[in-house]
Amino acid sequence: MKGLVVGGGIIGLSVATEVRKRLDCEVVLYSPQHPLETTSAGAGGLWMPFHCEPMELVNVWSEETLAYLLQLHELGDSVVEILPAFQFGGTDMENAPKWANHLNGALNFKVTATSDPSVKEAITSEYILENYSKVWKFDTPVINSPKYLERLYNRLKDDSQTEVCLNGKPFEDLDEVEAFARSKGCSFVVNCTGLGSKRLLKDDEVVPARGALLHFERPSDCNQVLMCEGPPIGEETRPAYIIPRGNIMVVGGTYLLGDTNMEITRDEIKKIGNDARTLLPSLNIDYSNTWVGLRPSREAGIRTDIVRRQNVKGEDLPIFNNFGHGGSGRYWT
Repeated sequence: MKGLVVGGGIIGLSVATEVRKRLDCEVVLYSPQHPLETTSAGAGGLWMPFHCEPMELVNVWSEETLAYLLQLHELGDSVVEILPAFQFGGTDMENAPKWANHLNGALNFKVTATSDPSVKEAITSEYILENYSKVWKFDTPVINSPKYLERLYNRLKDDSQTEVCLNGKPFEDLDEVEAFARSKGCSFVVNCTGLGSKRLLKDDEVVPARGALLHFERPSDCNQVLMCEGPPIGEETRPAYIIPRGNIMVVGGTYLLGDTNMEITRDEIKKIGNDARTLLPSLNIDYSNTWVGLRPSREAGIRTDIVRRQNVKGEDLPIFNNFGHGGSGRYWT
């Protein structure tokens, strides 16, 4: 048995890895881009369900991924850090989200006031403490996204039972996918093309959600995640956050549905930079890099159905869809 996995982001690489492990079959991985050129490579890497549906499945999948990441950390794997996280603002800050009790409280989740001594000790921004009354405080994994992608890719590339096909042109429709799969002798396909599925399946619910970030060299005192998703400095489409990841500090950001501009604007650079210094007043260096990516959002939530194709001989080719993860692909890996 042989399967074709289409897509080289975090979902595609993870699916290809799991197909090899669970089905013990040959795999063909097809991607127009190198994994380090995909949107996944720019991800902040924070484990926290974000803009994703349906919640009944999100809660199950995110808990499984949390267990996996905690296990990596316990084994001393440097691809994962466990960091304290603080979220200020946002909707319904009085109540904990459903994922707060994953793995019997492994996140140490707490809804508390900004006057809590443990919060005042950790947060150095007087502006934040004065302008927000409630905070979600928890300990969460942060994945070094580029490092993790490179690891998955290299394992697949070096696997004698996996054929990696990079830098080809994107498939235009399912006819092209089917033709390629049959030419390779594949008996099934897993579609992990993210935004490409809008074209492949004519799925108009797939919409780009543009993210803009600044990267800073990680200061020695930056060892916690800081987020504001409500006024005065944050909002749903332009949250303010700092995520330490490896040797950099990822600072954002935006979540702009339908925006396809791949250049960061001067106004965005100014706002994100100002927000970073509000969150972390000790920040006294300039940004080292900018990044823009388009998250594969889908209004109806993650799509995981099956499309069946049949040739003139009556030979069945199931295509398993797995796309529409928004900004949360790394939580379902």
